Amino acid sequence: MRLFVYLALASSLLLFVACSDDHDHTHDGGGVLTVDNHGCDHLQYGPFPNVAAGADHTSAGEAAFHSASKVALEAGKTVYIRFGSKDEGEYGIFSDSADLQLALEDSSGAAVSPTAAAASVSVCSQVKLKQLYDLPASSTYYIKLTLAAAATVTVVIVPPLTSHSDDGGHQHDDAGDAAHAHEDAQVASDAASDG
Repeated sequence: MRLFVYLALASSLLLFVACSDDHDHTHDGGGVLTVDNHGCDHLQYGPFPNVAAGADHTSAGEAAFHSASKVALEAGKTVYIRFGSKDEGEYGIFSDSADLQLALEDSSGAAVSPTAAAASVSVCSQVKLKQLYDLPASSTYYIKLTLAAAATVTVVIVPPLTSHSDDGGHQHDDAGDAAHAHEDAQVASDAASDG
């Protein structure tokens, strides 16, 4: 019983330390939080809200930061989801679909070119598409999605990791905190097993 209480206290302390804003964030084996492992965390642990995509900018559903948005796509049909850039900096967009065609447009419909793109990342196998964009603050962007076959895809938007604003920084809701608590509990459990 004492071991259980010890592990619960250790997990709580680790969760508090991992999510405070006055230090480097660490996840996935203890490395400093990067856009890649942040995208991986949310693809693996969610939260997983459904986002209603729209046929154009006007009807585009809003995707939240720090969540793995589930978007249903019809075969060959282009749809949009949107997000607002709260802070200036590098935004990452990740998906679990290698077949997804993804492009970013600004509010006038002009294409925004990624600064980097990849079909995978080294920290997890869930990422099948990654695009990075340097964006200014206070703008709305539309993610254009097309897929040849009907499917539901997952899209994660990671805002600049250097910001800590209420909506754009490393903030998590209860589901996101549960995912990180799961990681911290596993670390504590592994430590108890070793000792």
